[in-house]
Parts: sequence; structure tokens; C-alpha cells
Amino acid sequence: MSHKVIVSICGRSYNLVVDDDSKHIEKVAAQVDKSIYTTMRSARVTPMDAAVLTAVNAVDALFQEQDTTEALRLQVQGLLEETKRLRQELADARRELTRTKNTKKPSK
Repeated sequence: MSHKVIVSICGRSYNLVVDDDSKHIEKVAAQVDKSIYTTMRSARVTPMDAAVLTAVNAVDALFQEQDTTEALRLQVQGLLEETKRLRQELADARRELTRTKNTKKPSK
């Protein structure tokens, strides 16, 4: 169920409508606030410029995480295919071993 949450970012209050737990959006807002103030102090820019730089940094981090996630997904996919191939090899080897044992002449 949707509900409103009031958060403070860079000295301004924002009413946000959320479907999730309020604690999560409060945590997000606190991190945004911290990032904007950090940018303002380090780059000596206006709050608007700091907000834009913070957004650019956040989207850059998102894209990097997406690239990492995709690389890991491809790696897992490759490992799954390798596992499938190795299982087939093992099954083939077991069949060959069984066939060899069954065709071997008993010694007296």
C-alpha cells in the first residue's frame, strides 16, 4: 500500500510516495543528502550543481554495476554450459566403462 514519507535533502523537505518500507527511502534520502553535501564541500559548487554532479555519479555507479552484473551473468552462463558438457562427458564415460565391463571375456 502506498504512503507518504517526508525526507530532507540539502535542507529542503520532500514528500515522497512509496510502496516499500519507509526506512529504505529514508536511507536513500540520507545517502543523497550526504553525497550532495560532500560534493558541495569538495567542489565548492552550488546545491544545484552538487545535485547534478551527485546524480551523474549515481547513474555512473549504476551503469558500472549493471556492466559488472552482466559480466557475472555471462560468466555463470558459461560455467553452467561447461558443467552441462562435463556431466555429459561423465555420463558417456560411465556408459563406455559399463559397456567395456560387459563385453570383457571372463578369465578362467
